[in-house]
Amino acid sequence: MKENKDVTILAIESSCDETAAAVVRNGREVLSNVISSQIDLHKLYGGVVPEIASRKHIEKINQVIEETLKEAGKTLDDIDAIGVTYGPGLVGALLVGVAAAKAVAWARKIPLVGVHHIEGHISANSTLCTDSAHGYATLSEELHLNHIRIESGKRKKDIYHIQHINSLHSRLKAFMSDFKGVATKHLQNYLDCCKFLEMFK
Repeated sequence: MKENKDVTILAIESSCDETAAAVVRNGREVLSNVISSQIDLHKLYGGVVPEIASRKHIEKINQVIEETLKEAGKTLDDIDAIGVTYGPGLVGALLVGVAAAKAVAWARKIPLVGVHHIEGHISANSTLCTDSAHGYATLSEELHLNHIRIESGKRKKDIYHIQHINSLHSRLKAFMSDFKGVATKHLQNYLDCCKFLEMFK
């Protein structure tokens, strides 16, 4: 009889303004989860500044990985694979997480798994399951894991039934125009900040 072996994954996330790492067993049990937030830093500018976010990820990524391994009571010898967010997100910020993940995977000779940011959010719900056979989340016993609510600037309560993760992509395309509006707002905040700083030169 074949013995089932636990699969332990080190997951790395750096898509925006938080450097995070977690150790997950068998895709369900979160052994540790460490997050280094940059919220207070970016508050000064009225939104996330990509260059600052990237530099802070570089400063924190190794420390966050070490802390999450320690919290889980694991070492890199215990890790079977590395999971990392590859996008969507801030390009510079993503590069830090992907580079760290590639380095660890290459050094330990273990698989590297790229994770789509939005799919990761959906899949993370399964770590909250009280009953994986029925797909109920602990946060709400009425919410099945095959449903998702997509929020944006104009649509607040759209709930979709997702039969397969690939069907999500077509739903997300409908919201891209809204996301562009949010990006425009951040750009305007940045330009206003630049004009303000010019006064002190």
